[in-house]
Amino acid sequence: MARSIHLTWVLLMALAGLTSASGFFERGNPRFAPVVVVLSVMKFLLVAFFFMEMRKANAAWGAALIAFAAILSGAILLLR
Repeated sequence: MARSIHLTWVLLMALAGLTSASGFFERGNPRFAPVVVVLSVMKFLLVAFFFMEMRKANAAWGAALIAFAAILSGAILLLR
């Protein structure tokens, strides 16, 4: 259990670094906006499933969380 938490933490830090690095490239190229949204959704789902323990919850809650992330990120990308 402790190993998966450490691995998740390292993955979250790597995703945060990638999000920050893509922000530097986004200034000149607007095609990086979907990359930032996808990385943010990945971080959101990692935190929800590993630290809020949604893995142990009913499958309907996990599906609702994934649907919420998909709808929200889709709306953000469509409004861009």
